[in-house]
Amino acid sequence: DTIPARHLAAGSGSFRAGAARIDITPIPGIAMGGHSIIGQVGRGYWSRLHARAVYLEDAKGRGIALVQADLWSIAGGLSDRVAYLLATQPDLLAKLGDRRLGREQIVLAATHTHHSPGLFSTDPFFATFSAPESGFDEHLFEFLAQRIAWAVAEAVERARPAQVYERQARVAGAFRNRSMPAFRADPEAADILASNADLPPCEPRPDYPDPEACRGIDPRVVTLRVESASGGLIAAIVVFAAHPTLVSHLSTVYSADLHGAVAVDLERSLAAAPGPDGTPGAPVVAVFNGAEGDVSGVWTGQTREDVLRVAGAIVDRVEPPLRGSPTQGWRRVDGDVAFRFERVDLRGQRVDDPRLGSGYTAWIPMPGRATIEGAEDGRSHAPRCLFREGKRGLDLGPQGTKVG
Repeated sequence: DTIPARHLAAGSGSFRAGAARIDITPIPGIAMGGHSIIGQVGRGYWSRLHARAVYLEDAKGRGIALVQADLWSIAGGLSDRVAYLLATQPDLLAKLGDRRLGREQIVLAATHTHHSPGLFSTDPFFATFSAPESGFDEHLFEFLAQRIAWAVAEAVERARPAQVYERQARVAGAFRNRSMPAFRADPEAADILASNADLPPCEPRPDYPDPEACRGIDPRVVTLRVESASGGLIAAIVVFAAHPTLVSHLSTVYSADLHGAVAVDLERSLAAAPGPDGTPGAPVVAVFNGAEGDVSGVWTGQTREDVLRVAGAIVDRVEPPLRGSPTQGWRRVDGDVAFRFERVDLRGQRVDDPRLGSGYTAWIPMPGRATIEGAEDGRSHAPRCLFREGKRGLDLGPQGTKVG
């Protein structure tokens, strides 16, 4: 169905914000996505899965919904379905008031936890290969879409005058690069390693032998502080880039993994104390994943202890400033809201780079070795003599050498 066009609210004359959190944990028995054929079927849960929505609206009535979901991915069809429900479902429209959110006003992002349900992808490739079972569960798809749309509508309904502040911090010992040979081939690798020379090196391990792995990363954690006009904390948005694979692929329970642990820890801690305005609150903490690439959390055994240790290191850097004054080390960023949505064809596009020369993107997807062997934090049982780091195949011209 066609998503109805947006209708902006009448401008209130002030910046507004609202937030909501809703449980999206499915019933047991669904194959989990992210680890492909070596994944497991969810038989319960360790930590609940949630969708967290933060709605920001400028003084002219232009709003955007930022939604973080504890899922392994976001299917394009799921985003479209959420937008359609928000534009047509009566109970949701009642919460939105005179607003009709367009598709371009909704940013729906997955944390990429590999212990969330699969089988809801609208892409045939991922519907077939992302989980240990193949297929599309229309009831699961609709359950997720309805719950996520409800979180957005709740956030819009709760919007009130607010300010937004931003700050960044660097976290040591939490992240590492899991594919250093490929990373070192990138032209910017040397500059990244030099910029992180102050970070401690990794302790070499069989799958992570390069001590520089803890420097081949982006160690930044970005925090947005969303507080009411009276000073109470409405929400916090936390962004860092890392694969949340601190729980082993052998686990048979749903889990929000690293990003979920950071969110829950911060929400419990911030709710336990009154805000700057003296009133108790229960702020929503939406933890978004960044451009994770081959960056993972620093684990030793992929256990619960690893999750809590790395999450604790991040929380220790994020929580104290959230309890303090926004005038100390924070930059105010609320203002005009702008949005744009466009579908871009990536096939066969010319790429010019002054360092690498010219080339073209692929006409069909070219999966890497991890499709068969698995990554360093989730190996399959495929023989490593067949699939290994640095293995090369046929020369495909501008695409270089590939293994089919």
